[in-house]
Amino acid sequence: MKMIKDIFIKKLMYIFVLKDLLELLHNYPYSQKTLKLQNKRLRKIMKHCYKIPFYRQKFESVGLTPEDIKTEKDLYKFPLTTKQELRDWINGEVRKNPDKYKEWWKDSTSGSTGMPLNMYYSPRDRATNMAIWIHASVVNGGNPFLDVTGCVANPATVNNNQGLLQKIGLLRRYMVSYSDPVENMIEMINKYKPDFFYANRSQFVQMAMYAEKNNIKIHKPKICASAAEKMDKQSRRIINEYFGNGLYDTYGCTESGMLAFQLKEKENEYQIHHDTHIVHVLDSENKPAKKGRAILTSLYHYGFPIINYDVGDGLDTFIDEKSGLMKIREINGRISDWITLCDDSKITWQEIETIMKTKDFLQQFRFVQESKMELKLLLVPRADYQIDKKEAEMILKDELEKLTKQKVKLIFEWKDELKPDANGKLRSIVSKL
Repeated sequence: MKMIKDIFIKKLMYIFVLKDLLELLHNYPYSQKTLKLQNKRLRKIMKHCYKIPFYRQKFESVGLTPEDIKTEKDLYKFPLTTKQELRDWINGEVRKNPDKYKEWWKDSTSGSTGMPLNMYYSPRDRATNMAIWIHASVVNGGNPFLDVTGCVANPATVNNNQGLLQKIGLLRRYMVSYSDPVENMIEMINKYKPDFFYANRSQFVQMAMYAEKNNIKIHKPKICASAAEKMDKQSRRIINEYFGNGLYDTYGCTESGMLAFQLKEKENEYQIHHDTHIVHVLDSENKPAKKGRAILTSLYHYGFPIINYDVGDGLDTFIDEKSGLMKIREINGRISDWITLCDDSKITWQEIETIMKTKDFLQQFRFVQESKMELKLLLVPRADYQIDKKEAEMILKDELEKLTKQKVKLIFEWKDELKPDANGKLRSIVSKL
């Protein structure tokens, strides 16, 4: 019976997406009223979780029942969910009953912090996931029905077949694989001229640098969305140059879906989807803080619920004066993306970015650490910025030594470009320790 329901929803996917989109637009802009809806949805999903052995055990471990979780603040009493716990639970359930998940949508994390995690969305959960993405584009000026959408996608999901709706000019969408050559990505954009285009930061930068090197013009979409990787100053500059000024960044993860987005005219803050997610920030002692580890709860994942999930990112948050709700100022990347020094102290991405964001002579950079005594810097210079490479190295060496405050051998390697990882991303810090 459950599988029949999944097939039915899958067949009518766009109807459910439209329903959720209209509701999301009704809830926006967010206000204190949004918290009432948030708490209502929280109570509903916690009752659902109580029926699931994985979460039932967590309830019982701290002596709680669903009646004890009435507001988002009550989640502080509930145990955290780790990536390993989530991975083991999901894999175990799929092994026990693989037929149950045949109609579900499968995605996988990049594995940048260890083993990839397979995530399964029920068709109903998937519809809401899609609606959240579309909502952010609408808020930034997009029209999901009439706009042509383009994206760089997972090779397994690329499908450019156009149905009846697309043939009459609605919901037109074109994809290119992230494993395709960069010139194929640019060819797709210039051929179909999307109004809305989304990709990872690395993919945008790769295309822009290829266009710069080969003197190629790229069609500038009305709006562009970046996902999956932290946006930095150098990347934003070249993306704006080749793709226009309609860029907005998004934040989320495979496990919870997209949970925050920028407005294209406000680069220094991320709006949290308070009607579909709860975001908590904990310090190193697991106490509530404005700056620390991101703890995520999804209010719409009923297939495999995501409750108090320790995602491994660092957030710097603030309370918006107008709405009284939390917004994100900075996303500091995976907490494991750090440089480890000889005394086991850590240099975080945020500290590195403080130095690197002022280096206008760089187009791209990557830190690679293979030992505590040695740090390799892969650098790509800006084509339109003249600077002596030895002088640039001395500037970086001086500032990085002040940051580390101890002996670290710095090796500089200048490149024409940096290639993304196999998953299409390009991490700025790669620690092999």
